[in-house]
Amino acid sequence: MTQKPKKEDGQSENAQVPGAPKLSAALLAELATHNQAAPSKKLAKTGKKISDGATVEPKALEADEHSGNDAPGAASEATSDQLASPENDAAVDDIVHTESDQLLAQSDAAAQPKTPVQRGFWRSIGHFFARWWGSPWARWITIIVIVGTAITLGSIPTTRYAILNFLGVRASATVTVFDSDTRLPLKNIQVEAGGQSGFTNSNGLAKVAHLRLGKQTVTIKRFGYKTVSQNIVAGWGSNPLQPFYIVATGSQYTLKVTDYVSGMGIANVEADSGQASATSDKNGVITLTLDNNVTQADVTVQAANYRTEQLHINLLSTPAGLLSLVPSAKEIYAAKQNNIYNIVASDIDGKNQSVILAGTGRENANIALAVNPAHDHAAVISTRDTIRDGDNYLLNTLSVVGLNGGTQTVVRAEQIKLIDWIGTRLVFEEAVAGVSASNSQRYKLIAYDYSTNTQVQLANANQFNGILSAQGQIYYAVSSTDPTTHAAFWRVRPDGSSRQNLYNNEVWAVFRTDFNTITMQSPSGWLSYAINGNGNVQLASQPASIQNRFYLPNSSTQNIWINSQDSPASVNIYDSATGNNKKLTSQTGLGTPVYWLNDATAVYRVATAQETADYAVNTSNGHTKKIADVVNTSGLTPAN
Repeated sequence: MTQKPKKEDGQSENAQVPGAPKLSAALLAELATHNQAAPSKKLAKTGKKISDGATVEPKALEADEHSGNDAPGAASEATSDQLASPENDAAVDDIVHTESDQLLAQSDAAAQPKTPVQRGFWRSIGHFFARWWGSPWARWITIIVIVGTAITLGSIPTTRYAILNFLGVRASATVTVFDSDTRLPLKNIQVEAGGQSGFTNSNGLAKVAHLRLGKQTVTIKRFGYKTVSQNIVAGWGSNPLQPFYIVATGSQYTLKVTDYVSGMGIANVEADSGQASATSDKNGVITLTLDNNVTQADVTVQAANYRTEQLHINLLSTPAGLLSLVPSAKEIYAAKQNNIYNIVASDIDGKNQSVILAGTGRENANIALAVNPAHDHAAVISTRDTIRDGDNYLLNTLSVVGLNGGTQTVVRAEQIKLIDWIGTRLVFEEAVAGVSASNSQRYKLIAYDYSTNTQVQLANANQFNGILSAQGQIYYAVSSTDPTTHAAFWRVRPDGSSRQNLYNNEVWAVFRTDFNTITMQSPSGWLSYAINGNGNVQLASQPASIQNRFYLPNSSTQNIWINSQDSPASVNIYDSATGNNKKLTSQTGLGTPVYWLNDATAVYRVATAQETADYAVNTSNGHTKKIADVVNTSGLTPAN
């Protein structure tokens, strides 16, 4: 039996053993309450063996009046009595025993060898790489090896292309194919490479896409030509290849193509017969290569701004031919047919004629006609409606006719004068009241836009002393015949914007004496205005000629105009970029209307006792071609 330690002098029986935890009064009270409520059966035991063979004897707890528990009175004594009991000693011994068993179990478990963790193959691999990557030096070694391997493999083309192909990278190749004899590009030539193919366009260019990278064989082939193959290395990207010149082996047909008006050869004309195709050289010569067994073929010949032609050729009888191409733009004129004045459109060789505005039978020969710059609309003034105003004046009708259909009635008035077409706007002057009227609204200057079917009034006056169009703007002089209106010389854009008073005094007459100069006659003498100058009207001497020149521009820098001072009158071209003027042709009876058929061809009118006809003139060499006999109509004219 274990002996209780002897008390030192002055030490209570409840004093803590040195090194043992000190029990507080609260803990002692809790233990006492527990024992009273549910005493353990183990407290009845008198002793218990522990691991070292010693025996723990229960011992009644004694109250220590000198302990740290200061509860006064009977409560303190009761608590001490409860704690100092055999049952409490037994409970403490049981706690010590349980903790000892737990410590022994942990000690035995630590002494046993560990059972290895079982992992699958891939978990083991992942565990290995996780440990490897977790090491800084191992991680850097791995990165260096990967980068070095990539650089090494990338420096070897075969390996590099294999890797890129595996990753789905694809390339393309572009090639241009020419005829080895004509040195002109060939259309519809098949180009094959790497299982992919394409066909050349009119410029001889073909693109083959979705090619695998690396070595490829390009094959160029078409019937009538020798097949050509070439090895290439398709790299990453578009891979433009050197031009291919292939040799013709089939039957050939030669065609010379010229302009209908000038007689000059036309470059870049395309001839097609099935898959066979060829273009003309700078002299207009086409060499069309067909298959060897072909003796006859249908050929389509086409070029920009020209009418498409269809030919049937026989190589055995006509191995060469000559073809004149007609401009595709229509000539528009008035024709008297069955005693009715119709507005007609036709090709300038007389083919494909059609009526675009049928006459009503009420028209007279006093007709005005002007074609717009885009050559798809025409302005027509006639008495087709036989409508009269309140003063019984016969009214004219202004109609805008579309070449592809549709007619818009713009206005009906006593008098209408066509000033100019500027873009989609038609500028005209109209008299809106009888000749006896005297007010500022008698004459109006109007711009009508056929694209929106709207019109804007640019100016109004009792009388205009002059109206003309120059370089996209409208100039007009207001008369002093209306005492309520101030006479002046004005400029305005065809949309009604940028109105400006250029000269704040009377101007009697307005003339355009050259491309950049407007000359005016006034009570103060002769005046001049530089269209491209500083905007000031200057005093001037009397001009040598007061012909009113009407310059009509094409889409570039050329302006056509009629010089009626020449004898006979002449058609001229003025180049606004260089300032050069060139006379194209002279002809008796030459006059207006005049307009552009295309950038290289213009139309003018000739009216003599022998004929009234329209002619076409080429601006390159001045060659002319008669179009048709017409009714003599007026056109765009300055209003004076």
